[in-house]
Amino acid sequence: MLLVARESRALEYATPDATLPPVDFLTRNFAARTGCVDTSKNKTKINIFVNFMLHFYSMKKSVVFAIIIGILVGTASVGVYLWSRKKTQDLSQIPQQEVQANLLDWKDPNGFSFQYPEGVAVNKHDEDTQNYAHIEMTRSQIPGSLIVWGKDTTAADVSAWVKTEKSFRDASIVDTTLGGQPAKKILISSPTKKVIVGTIFDEILWFIEVESGEGDYWQKTLDTIAGSFKFIPLAGEVSGGDESFVEEVAVDEEEVIE
Repeated sequence: MLLVARESRALEYATPDATLPPVDFLTRNFAARTGCVDTSKNKTKINIFVNFMLHFYSMKKSVVFAIIIGILVGTASVGVYLWSRKKTQDLSQIPQQEVQANLLDWKDPNGFSFQYPEGVAVNKHDEDTQNYAHIEMTRSQIPGSLIVWGKDTTAADVSAWVKTEKSFRDASIVDTTLGGQPAKKILISSPTKKVIVGTIFDEILWFIEVESGEGDYWQKTLDTIAGSFKFIPLAGEVSGGDESFVEEVAVDEEEVIE
């Protein structure tokens, strides 16, 4: 400490290296003497609040934007689902009515006939020289197809055929008829869904095969063809009263839709 005389008074000065009072003490002392308040802390609090509100607002915009995107995506998904469902119903229901309403006759020179729905495309595969029949039916905008086959076989009857066919091992098999002959209906679920109705007549394996698509259009078509399927005499076996059939066969072959 240093004592200095001034007008008979002893004044006391602190040395330069003396420890200063705490900041809070100085602040309170300053406020008590001057009536002013240090606003640095208040400014800090205001800055924190402003920064928080800006951050919250930016987060809020992100959340709102995400919600809007979610609503748009959800609405679009529902619209696509409803549109595809309506399209599937249109494709499956309208042709089903046509299967029952408009039927055409098919008379084949290999000795059989049947009815089939109008509107299908028919390909009799003239290039196939290995089989007695290879008649494929398709329809635009409807997945799947139907084929009428006539093939050589070594099986004595239809029961022996289904027992020796490896692809039928895991299939469901039920008894039915085709062209007035004992037949089997085979339901295959893998690797692709198929329905087959077949019989053996005159030592030839005859069967109708459907590769199912959406809906049951081709299943109904199979039912129509199998229900109307008939075996008829070949040209050399036709009696005098059946000669008109030979003429009709020649005409029908020219009208096949390729």
